[in-house]
This record gives sequence, C-alpha cells and structure tokens, in this order.
Amino acid sequence: MKKLWFAAALVALAPMGASAQKMELKYVVQPPPQASINARAAVPWVDEVVKDSGGTIEIKVYYGTIANMANSYDRLLNGVADMAYGILGPVSGQFPKTSVATLPFEVKSSAEAGTALWALFQRGLIADEWSKVKVLALGAFANVGLHSRKPILTLDDIAGVKTSVQSRLAGETIAKLGGTPITMPILDVYGSLQRGTIDAVTIGWPATSTFKINEVVSHHTDVPLAAEVIYQAMNKASYAKLPEKAKAAIDAKLGPHYVDLLA
Repeated sequence: MKKLWFAAALVALAPMGASAQKMELKYVVQPPPQASINARAAVPWVDEVVKDSGGTIEIKVYYGTIANMANSYDRLLNGVADMAYGILGPVSGQFPKTSVATLPFEVKSSAEAGTALWALFQRGLIADEWSKVKVLALGAFANVGLHSRKPILTLDDIAGVKTSVQSRLAGETIAKLGGTPITMPILDVYGSLQRGTIDAVTIGWPATSTFKINEVVSHHTDVPLAAEVIYQAMNKASYAKLPEKAKAAIDAKLGPHYVDLLA
C-alpha cells in the first residue's frame, strides 16, 4: 500500500517538475557588453521578457562569440542562435525593400527610420522579405557619417578616398561621390585605419566610440549618407516551442518597444 502511494505521488509530481524546467535561449549580439545598443536596448529587453515570462525561460546573451555582423542572420536560420540582432548591410541583397531606410538623405534620425520601417512591416509591405524568421523589431542606427584620417571639406576631397562600408548602398553612395568603397567587417576597421590600409569609414556616431574609431581618425563629416537598419529576430522553430507565457512576454515587447529603449 505504501509503495502504491509513493508511486502515485511521483506521478503527480512529475508534471510539476517538468513545468519548472526553464527553457534556455541563446541571444547573440556582436558589439561588446558596454556598447550602447546592448546596455540601453538588448539587455533591458531580455531582462523584461524573462521577468514577464513567469520563470518559463532563461535568455543567455552571447557577445560576439557565436556570430558576427556578417553571419548573424544565417546563424538564426540554422538554429545556432535562437535570437539575434544584427545590421542589414551584410545581407542587404536579400532585403531590397527593407533597404529603403538606408537611402542617403531620406531620414533625419534613427527614430524616424525605425518608426517608418515598423509601420511598413506591420502593413505587410516588406513582411515577405522576413518570412523565414519571427521579426521582433526593426530599427536603425544613427545616420551614417564619414569619419576620416584627413579632412574632407568638399566633394573633390572624397575622390579616391579608400572608405570602409558596411552595406551595398553605402558602397554605391561612396562610389558615386568619387571615393573607393571597401567592404570589411567592422572589427577590422580600427586596425585598417591605423595601418593606413583605408582612409575613412562610414558609420554612425555611436559606433565611433563603441569600436574606438575616434582613436584613429581625427576628422568627421556629419552628413546623412545612410541609416543602417537593425533587425532583431528569432528562429521560428525556437519560438514555436516556447510556453504560451513566454510567447506572450515576447509578443508584448515587439517593434516600437525595442526602438524606444534605444531612444
């Protein structure tokens, strides 16, 4: 009789033990922990989602160890990462409609670009480009300016300037202005500027501090050459496996919520 009672108790407790098991998700980001997008948006977003999930999930943030800017989207598709944020530049060829936000001289601020992009996505105008993942947010970094080793005061000064770019459109813009665009990972830019392999880089103001570009350039041309799109997305299969409370916590913090944390 005691054995039967003990067995029944184990059966009754088994579902409780299973439900108490937290699901761990891998969230990959590229810049170091102190970068503003991590400190102001990615990590606060993670903390809020985990709290609101009622203890059903744990989200571990990986800083540049599982993916880089060039392969974050692929890592998301193949399930190496459950969540990721990255820039559109390295995969912009797959997102021609979303790339509208990267056109030069189109937006005055990253907030303006992010708000417009999310509206386009919600209305279905660019949603087909993102059908392979669950989109959590679309936004933009601050407008890309030109940061150089030598002063650039006129259009003639850009002629022949070897310039690092992070997207196809930025490269086309530099080429139209007479410069020589060079595509390279952002982590290689510091050393290339230091050695003189390149003369300038097109990135937003916040990134000059994050990647210490201001240590190797002394001139800044503040023109809105482009806005670099940020995506925050999730592997569809990973999302489908989540408990309903975790799904609700994530869905409550889509789009504008993430962009507002950056503002």
